[in-house]
Amino acid sequence: MKKEVRIHITGIQRNEEAEELVESAAFGDFDTIAGKYYLKYEELSEEGGITKTIIRISDHSIEVMKHGDAESKMIFCPGKLTETDYATPYGNLSMSRSEEHTSELQSHYV
Repeated sequence: MKKEVRIHITGIQRNEEAEELVESAAFGDFDTIAGKYYLKYEELSEEGGITKTIIRISDHSIEVMKHGDAESKMIFCPGKLTETDYATPYGNLSMSRSEEHTSELQSHYV
């Protein structure tokens, strides 16, 4: 059942020196396919480029896939350390992250 939705994402980016609250909002599509939830939307960069984003939510993980000006695939699984490369027009960034709970993230979408 595909429907148009307004998407608001809030995240926290941390490194050894600082913590930053990051927020974005967009209109996109919400769909359920084979028991998984999908959010699809486009983001505009400051330079005017477009990045297509797909968020796939399952019982045990959340995946964020970006294609366009930024390229990445981030997987959030409780209790697991995951690593990814985040490609930007300015170069590649290697990232790692660990999640304690994905159920908190899921409840905001479903």
